[in-house]
Amino acid sequence: MISQTRTFALMAAAFVMGGAVVASILGARSYAAMPAVGPGAPKMHFLMQKPLWFYITTTIKTPTPEQMTAHLNHQVDLEKKGIMFAAGPVTDVNGKAEYGLVVVRAQSAEEAKQIADTDPMHINGLRTYTLHQWDLHEGHIDLGIDFHDSHVTAK
Repeated sequence: MISQTRTFALMAAAFVMGGAVVASILGARSYAAMPAVGPGAPKMHFLMQKPLWFYITTTIKTPTPEQMTAHLNHQVDLEKKGIMFAAGPVTDVNGKAEYGLVVVRAQSAEEAKQIADTDPMHINGLRTYTLHQWDLHEGHIDLGIDFHDSHVTAK
């Protein structure tokens, strides 16, 4: 039986190698050659165009430690199921907490809303949220995989 870490490492390696193949097929692109953006502009097919949804969650009432544990367990569950792309608190430049940001994979606004509605913070009226679509076009993920021990590091 393959360990969860080794499975993740193999999947990450496949993802990285797949990205290299896609990049070699598409070739180098120049930003100067990019078409205009905005309403009516042609689609830029060489961009990733991965639709994601995010919600900004704002505290109404301070949660108890038990409620916070339930929320964090819920977040980990979404992560393990592959639903959550990223999540965490957003702070100002001085470190003061402002709100939470959760990015999820969903096929529609309705599905994203259903996901957000399952958060114990929202169920218990401790937070409210606003839902937004985010089309992921550019970016980079660095993963280091040590094949000898399946150790994975992210930068």
